[in-house]
Amino acid sequence: MRPGYLAPLAALALVVLAPGCGQEEGQPRRQAQLLQPAPEQINILLITIDTLRGDYLGCYGQEEVSTPVIDRLATEGALFSFCVAHNPLTLPSHANILTGTDARTHGVHDNSGFRLPPEAVTLAEVLGEAGYDTAAFVGAFVLDSRFGLEQGFDLYDDYISSAGTPDLLQAERPADEVVEPALRWLAERGEEPWFAWVHVYDPHVPRHVPAPLSETYADNLYAGEVSYVDYAFRELFDHLRESGRLDSTLVVLTSDHGEGLGDHGERTHGTFAYNTTLWVPLIIRAPWRIAPGTVVDRRVRHIDLLPTILEFVDVPVPEAAEGESLLGLLAGEGGGEPAPAPDSYFEALTAMLNRGWAPLRGVFHQQWKFIDLPIPELYDMSRDFDEDSNLFERRAGTANRLRTILRGLTESEESGLSVRRREDSETRRRLQALGYLAGSPQPEREHYGPEDDPKRLIGLGARLDECAVATAARQWERAEEILLAIIAERPQMTITYQILASVLTQAGRPDEALAVLEQATEMGAGGQTCLFQLASTLMQVNQYERAVAILEELHRRHPDDLNAAHLLANGLSRQGEARRAERLYNEVLGADPTFVDARCDFGWHLLRENRFDEGRAQFDNALQYDQEHAPSHHGLGLIHERNQRWREAIDSYCQALEAEPDRHGARLRLGMVLARLRRFDEATAELRRFLAETDESSEAEDRARALRVLDLIRRSGN
Repeated sequence: MRPGYLAPLAALALVVLAPGCGQEEGQPRRQAQLLQPAPEQINILLITIDTLRGDYLGCYGQEEVSTPVIDRLATEGALFSFCVAHNPLTLPSHANILTGTDARTHGVHDNSGFRLPPEAVTLAEVLGEAGYDTAAFVGAFVLDSRFGLEQGFDLYDDYISSAGTPDLLQAERPADEVVEPALRWLAERGEEPWFAWVHVYDPHVPRHVPAPLSETYADNLYAGEVSYVDYAFRELFDHLRESGRLDSTLVVLTSDHGEGLGDHGERTHGTFAYNTTLWVPLIIRAPWRIAPGTVVDRRVRHIDLLPTILEFVDVPVPEAAEGESLLGLLAGEGGGEPAPAPDSYFEALTAMLNRGWAPLRGVFHQQWKFIDLPIPELYDMSRDFDEDSNLFERRAGTANRLRTILRGLTESEESGLSVRRREDSETRRRLQALGYLAGSPQPEREHYGPEDDPKRLIGLGARLDECAVATAARQWERAEEILLAIIAERPQMTITYQILASVLTQAGRPDEALAVLEQATEMGAGGQTCLFQLASTLMQVNQYERAVAILEELHRRHPDDLNAAHLLANGLSRQGEARRAERLYNEVLGADPTFVDARCDFGWHLLRENRFDEGRAQFDNALQYDQEHAPSHHGLGLIHERNQRWREAIDSYCQALEAEPDRHGARLRLGMVLARLRRFDEATAELRRFLAETDESSEAEDRARALRVLDLIRRSGN
């Protein structure tokens, strides 16, 4: 895996000066020599390919995976042989790239529970103020605008259709569906310079390789995804070349993190911070400043990208940025040795935050890499890039020096972890569909022993990954089997109970889910999220009094928790406490007007109170934020039906079912309206499907209504 197998480019490698090399302290930084006249207007294209290991690209020496588009980009620009991420996770890593700061500053430590704060300054904000049109096109829900990365973008295209998929599990879109709207946006650009960020998710699990690549790479679907992504970008680069804009565009291509692929026992990413997941490709193309085939061997960092991009276009770098511009390394004057690489902090905290395992933090310093865990690790990057030989005991002095450096870097981090929030059920489900399992926030303990070290527990992590795959495939029995085995081995791991309860609920076994959550709370294994899930499950089995009691206590302890306040409002509404419920709904929506589920549930509450015009207003507002929100379409259908607007009712029910085919209540109402309009064949089809997809024990009354209507249709001779 070691970088340096760069056969296609090695003969063209340039050794260039580092920033400030040969200058007196305080002097202005030397500008890179122009190779050709700089464009009057420089556009910027940032491409991030999720989960891409550098050693799966031809330009990094891989001969068995076809990546001609990216390889050509490298031969026309600069390839950095050793670029490192700071987090092996999608959301934190992109926050690093877009702010030029790492998680110690911006506070995003995991894919769930964190938001980029409004006070963070993003690349899009800086470029927008400098007159750039800005747009982002992202390929997965993990970068949805709700997580905060949309700051500064004129257009943030995170639209991922859930039409035709049950339970909103559609949480990504393939690369071609990301590139297509990006191409449309580029074609519409006028005189103003533009900045486009294009993110594709495909190499990430779950992997869906399209034909014919699925046949070519049948034995290595990861390689197939990488080759597919390369192919998807061909049209984008063809457009830029044919329109004459490529040579006036600064192109930066990187990955957010790599992938374990079984190395060090890690199948995916997020648990460890070995080079399998921290080492990422980095290619920069700017023909007016970068000689073709340039190779830079000095270690560089994700946080260096923001200042590099801004210096390329002569825009001041924000004071908060922590990285260093790489333009000095690309000066092309040769002859000098690069300055030592700056230290690079990294972390992998998802196992601590979600599973209660030991936190992982570390630092690159000179040729050394130190990983601070109960079983510490020290590696010499100049001799052991694959991290096969742990030198911690043999080089104790070096290890202690790096531990001291690391402690200096993390002195003020604890407060950042305390702001982790609990995600709502929709967010958890959609992250779960991507393989991310978020549990109750786990506080960082004062002491962890070797038994808490991820190296000792990676087998459990692999089984959780297997469970995530089974859950995404709706293989409930297999997921349950895996989770019960994990509980038997490590009963204190809270997330396992929560996932098991979620699996049982989705499998139509809410009573068993309730028993699991009650067991967890009795054992003290349940945290805030577990209590919330218990209350939610109680409401599903109509135990509103118990649910409200739990939620009132959660709301008292955590008054800013909008999810708890929202669910409490639902419980109060079901108990007939309309005034208290409405007060809470209004408080939640006042704090977050975009909280679609709360707005829709308020609409359903108003329907139960026979306040139909007010209810319709809430549904309409909810659909402004999410046009495929099935419960809102369902509610509108009931209002149209009440007002005898039959065609509008049919349209609303059909839209609800297109977004959420398992919405049985909407299918029943659709069948009833079709029968009323004497569209008997259609009505019969919908009602029979309703009966086939529902269970007698849970929906007996509605099934009886469907059977009565079908009997009337039959007796009428149709």
